[in-house]
Amino acid sequence: MKLCVIGIGKFGHEVATVLANHNVDVLAIDQDESKIEHIRDKVAHAACIKIIDADSLYRIGIEDIDTVIIALPNHFTQTAMLVRILKSTFETKTVIAYTNDHVQADILNVLGVDQTINPEMEAAAHLADGLSAPFPQTTRLSNDLAVVELAIPKKFIGKSLADLALYENYQIKCIALKRDEDVSLTTSETILQENDIIFIAGFNTNFSELKKVLK
Repeated sequence: MKLCVIGIGKFGHEVATVLANHNVDVLAIDQDESKIEHIRDKVAHAACIKIIDADSLYRIGIEDIDTVIIALPNHFTQTAMLVRILKSTFETKTVIAYTNDHVQADILNVLGVDQTINPEMEAAAHLADGLSAPFPQTTRLSNDLAVVELAIPKKFIGKSLADLALYENYQIKCIALKRDEDVSLTTSETILQENDIIFIAGFNTNFSELKKVLK
């Protein structure tokens, strides 16, 4: 997979370096030479382009890139232009754009962007989600349904999932078990050990009832 990040500010730098650490072939582009020098050794390719347009993108081989992330939150006009060029001229498969404005996001959607990102809104939602979740490690699947990553409490050690009867008592299903670094599916015969972590799915109200029992 080849991926390009245009705009190496704080957000673009973080996205590009994390992707590179995950062995993704990343091309980082910015108009600021100092930003490119700072990231050059952290990604597969980096290029300082003073004017980012169709010709310059063609010269760096943008047609071979699967996904392009445009991280220019303070430059909406340039972001819109790039979305149009990438989707219309190069038919880029996936274009993702950073914007902090709902109206701008709507315009980018009309231009053909595949996804818009508003990190501030997402961070706020994530914080509120975590504060309202019944357990710290909660992934919400909907407003009501969630998956919880739960470290085994002492009262669960040595018991099987059949003994705990999570579904019968709380309508909660155990879907996986993490032991050391291995993750596996569970059965009713699975015996829980110290330091195990289980992944359980259910409704928020049911998790609240389970939490009362574990106190």
